[in-house]
Amino acid sequence: MEIVFSRGLLKKCMENYAEALEEFDTIRRQDFDRHDCWELSVECLQKLGDREGLKNLYAETWDIAEPKGREWLQTLIVKNIAQMDSHLRPEHETLELYLQKDPDNGIMRYAFASALEKSGDRPAAYKLFEELATSSQSYSHIQANAWFRMALLVSPEKQDQLLQQCLKQQPSHQGAKELLKNKPQTAEVMELPIQNSAKNTEKMKTNPNLPKGSPLKVSVVVPNWNGLRFVGMCLDSLAKLDFEGHEIIVVDNGSTDGSREMIEEQYPWVRLLKLPDNMGFAIACNEGIKASNAEYIVLLNNDIEVTPNWLRELYEGMERHPECGMGTTKMMFLDQRDVFYNTGDLFHSWSSGGGRGQGEKDTGQYEKEDYVFGACAGAGIYRRKFFNQVGLFDEDFFIFAEDVDLNMRGQLQGLKAVYLPKAKVFHIGTATVGLYSDRYVYLCKRNDIWVFIKNYSLSMYFKYLTSIWKHQFADIKYFTYRGQGQVLWKSKWGALKMLPQMLFRRFQIQRSRTLPDSEIKEHIITD
Repeated sequence: MEIVFSRGLLKKCMENYAEALEEFDTIRRQDFDRHDCWELSVECLQKLGDREGLKNLYAETWDIAEPKGREWLQTLIVKNIAQMDSHLRPEHETLELYLQKDPDNGIMRYAFASALEKSGDRPAAYKLFEELATSSQSYSHIQANAWFRMALLVSPEKQDQLLQQCLKQQPSHQGAKELLKNKPQTAEVMELPIQNSAKNTEKMKTNPNLPKGSPLKVSVVVPNWNGLRFVGMCLDSLAKLDFEGHEIIVVDNGSTDGSREMIEEQYPWVRLLKLPDNMGFAIACNEGIKASNAEYIVLLNNDIEVTPNWLRELYEGMERHPECGMGTTKMMFLDQRDVFYNTGDLFHSWSSGGGRGQGEKDTGQYEKEDYVFGACAGAGIYRRKFFNQVGLFDEDFFIFAEDVDLNMRGQLQGLKAVYLPKAKVFHIGTATVGLYSDRYVYLCKRNDIWVFIKNYSLSMYFKYLTSIWKHQFADIKYFTYRGQGQVLWKSKWGALKMLPQMLFRRFQIQRSRTLPDSEIKEHIITD
């Protein structure tokens, strides 16, 4: 069945929607619980403009036994029909017609309320959200969101009770948490890293390195997992920055070594986000990005020492280069301060990233601002609109090559990267995951495969096919010699298990790209 699914995804990626639809239909008619195939069938029909096909698909959904899944799919189909019929009637009217057939479909009622709000009828939308939120029927899966949407429709002074109801229903609701957290803050306080206690507030007021009334320009996001040995060094150096208008956000990945508690006690001016477990570098970065309201986001490894002018040079460099979506740092080894670690990310044709200049002694060869393939996420700066256009880090990567994937997506969107040599840092490197540990090998080699699956066009894949396979076989030989052959094979199997999902993401990336292969290839190093 998975072969049929992969075949369908390939046909969909090639925009052969009719044949892809046949493959997905084959699967879902044998297994009604394959909701992914239902959703892909809807997308294919929407691409084909087949309104009757969508109506027929809606009729088939009544054979789905699980009610919440059925209601979700029915709502998805009706929303697509409503969009196709929008030249005939407003979308909320189409939703209302189908609701008359199934008035107990809570998800469709929620979509109807959203459509009413979109049409400008906010009182009617509020009333519907209220009915859902307070209903005794089994709408628990959407009631928290209904409370939240009600809060967005009222004045700020009336929001608290509605948001509390939302959190009572769903304590993890991030939107309600953020809205409650930000509501009581004045404009000046929102520009500062936030802690709650009176003791910490007093420390914040006396910290000379925090912005004093200046607008928030940059959020520095520092992911941390069990970084007790070095995160203090990182934060101490950040406290000496000569740039105002910034905040420091540490995203702790469920540390168990005391580093989280140490940050709370010794660095009260840091805005600390606490994740429940080690969810990976990619998720930590994404959570920090989503928590920021700044124009620029800087990502910084927790084992890096920055220079006092580092952030100012990054910010001013990006202001000089409005054509760039990201900028990168002059990164040196911490224990060999005249040896380069990274002066911008490289990309090799066999789908592997690398650091430009790594291991070279500094003789002045990298003192010029110039374009590079991408930014190293260990100390890179990004415009907010870069993430809005390209998307966040792929969270399935966990750690390693997630920035290579992001850089390639940025290149495909025509967003340049600039190397800013006056912004200097010192890096330990592979501090959280040891160099060539089994975990390091598994994650790196698995993620390298995902990078080219997602980002190479078919013509690029065939152009670099020899290079890709040459290095795959070289890896087998090398890591078998090191006694890590089994780890390498596991990494390849781990990559293949996610092939359908990666092919789907590839389709989305290739569909939205703006640059041709000819302009991408100039950044690719071939052997």
